[in-house]
Amino acid sequence: MKTLNYIEDIEQMDNLQSLVDEFGAILVYDMPNEVYHMTKPFISASRLKKIKKSTAHFLTPDKSERKKHFDIGHAFELYLVEPSTFHESVAIFREDERPELEKTFASTKNKQWKENFYTVNESKYIISYEDFQMILEMTKNCKNDPFIKEMLDKAKLQPSIFYKTENSVYFKTRPDIVSFTKCGERMNIIDIKTALDGSPQGFAKASANLDYPVQCGTQIMGVEKFFGKQVENYFYLVAEKESPYNATMYYVDDTDKGQFVDLCHNLLDKAKTAIETKQKRGYSENADNPQGVLKLNIPVWYWH
Repeated sequence: MKTLNYIEDIEQMDNLQSLVDEFGAILVYDMPNEVYHMTKPFISASRLKKIKKSTAHFLTPDKSERKKHFDIGHAFELYLVEPSTFHESVAIFREDERPELEKTFASTKNKQWKENFYTVNESKYIISYEDFQMILEMTKNCKNDPFIKEMLDKAKLQPSIFYKTENSVYFKTRPDIVSFTKCGERMNIIDIKTALDGSPQGFAKASANLDYPVQCGTQIMGVEKFFGKQVENYFYLVAEKESPYNATMYYVDDTDKGQFVDLCHNLLDKAKTAIETKQKRGYSENADNPQGVLKLNIPVWYWH
């Protein structure tokens, strides 16, 4: 096992695969998000979610697309956990600072000013001033909860872990927060989520729809691989993005943690086969016949 810092050890970032072969697992602090996602040949939970759908999805390259809600989520995590580095990584766009206040962005001068702002801050997360005010409210509610505040104190945001799985797939994971329990023998993982609906029913539905169990399972596997200690608690910190900005902690029980890890092992076996064969099989791979024909199952709710 070996620990690196992205800034101090930047010359070693091109050799992560060789380092994993040598040390078994590598942990990198302060790695930029865009660099993490570009590291090859390591696959992540996002890719594993795709093979859950089909090997064709897994083997089809992602389209590079910047999404506003990702910027807001990353900005919130930074302000919550490492506020001192917030302005190094986040740019706040204020429409009221445009050169011609009496005109809209149809104005040539305002349009050029906006384009220049986005160009200058291309490497940063970009949020609006209104989004920043929302983040302030979300953070305040998180810090007002004694248990959440205790869990966040002294937390280090997003260590990047690179390793080789039991079936020899190069894998990477990036839990939001990893901390030791008080006895120091076991680990806690906290995954930070923003949501419009953070209620028990709403978050349970989102967790299933967005395949959060895959993310949970792979993070547990990576943390236990590197630290050699058991993950005792896996928490979700869910902060709502609308008033009253409720902040809620959810835990994953031991039974579900085990099932999530088992699911990931099964998906990794499929990923290994797909990587080796390069066969883009669609939904027909789930058929129980050699012709690849699937039975249509009408949902129960259709009849009610």
